[in-house]
Amino acid sequence: VDDVLLSHHISCVSLATVLRHAQSNLTGGGSVVSLSFDTKHVYPFYNWMGVQKAALEALAKALARRHGRDGIRVNVVSAGPLYTKAASKIPGFGSMTKLWNSASPLAWDTRKDKQAVANAVVFLLSPYANKITGQTLTVDSGASIMAGELHPFEQSDSG
Repeated sequence: VDDVLLSHHISCVSLATVLRHAQSNLTGGGSVVSLSFDTKHVYPFYNWMGVQKAALEALAKALARRHGRDGIRVNVVSAGPLYTKAASKIPGFGSMTKLWNSASPLAWDTRKDKQAVANAVVFLLSPYANKITGQTLTVDSGASIMAGELHPFEQSDSG
């Protein structure tokens, strides 16, 4: 139980904590963005983290409502699987990335697509997203919209 509570604090509650401490520096408004992972599906070995990420996305909506009148936007980017220090602790992460690659209409590279995720975060932090709050923006090469793997005729010859 203690490890579940700790993971909840780290993966979810910490967003509210960060916002509480940052609020005094956001008197003219601002933006906070957190990172999540697909909460619409259940993955082997992901266990409680799927629950924690769903809670994070719900919390972002509640915080967006609470802080909206202060001009503070709160959003989440749900990224496809990326090789990170945290990912290295997930057993079977390699099989998850294979699933992603077989189901993504756009190619997904777990090592190179960190920049695409970073670009989405920068967009949500920027004035270009000034009326977007309480949202989860999915950056996963379209894997989350798919029902099954791509057929051979749908796959690019260039990979």
